Amino acid sequence: MRISTDTVVNDAGLPDRTVLDAAQVPVEELPEDALVFLLASRFCDSDRLLDLAWSLFGQTNPGWARVQAICDFVHKRIAFGYEHARVTRSASEAYEERQGVCRDYAHLAVAFCRALNIPARYCTGYLGDVGTPRPYPPGDFAAWFEAYLGGQWHTFNPRNNVPREWLENNRRRSLCLPSEGRCKAEPELCNSLIAEGELRLRWQQPNDN
Repeated sequence: MRISTDTVVNDAGLPDRTVLDAAQVPVEELPEDALVFLLASRFCDSDRLLDLAWSLFGQTNPGWARVQAICDFVHKRIAFGYEHARVTRSASEAYEERQGVCRDYAHLAVAFCRALNIPARYCTGYLGDVGTPRPYPPGDFAAWFEAYLGGQWHTFNPRNNVPREWLENNRRRSLCLPSEGRCKAEPELCNSLIAEGELRLRWQQPNDN
């Protein structure tokens, strides 16, 4: 079976928004569709990290600052390397093993957020070169997460830990569907089809001759 599509994505290449005053929403005020992202899942085993999460981040200011503190910690805790990839690694195992790939950074950050009553969802998509200086780096599949703060979802990237422009389908419908879930086990189209196929993208930089 072959699945193909031809899509043009217009993008300004601007970084993700930083909303430093975005507040944590009390659990009793969360919308119904956000509550599921407080639950532990196969790879985001937040139930195993409850005590650790509160000991590490319980004294941080709730809201954006707390989620950023989680990203800072995860960014330093895990050593990135493609040779460290293991499809069965959970968030708690990533914490213990201190190595992994982008999905392990996302899983651990998501698990910490959920342990602290912050809805968080795993996202996957394609990281292109939009908005980056020449020479343009090669694009790659990537994983990151979104946290629900101040009444909306915000993008966080513990792997690179800098605001970037991300192309993911749950906002722009540009790539594999669906691209968000409780952990990597849920975006099945990405896992079962694209992982064994081929994705060709052509990027056109603004004002690029």
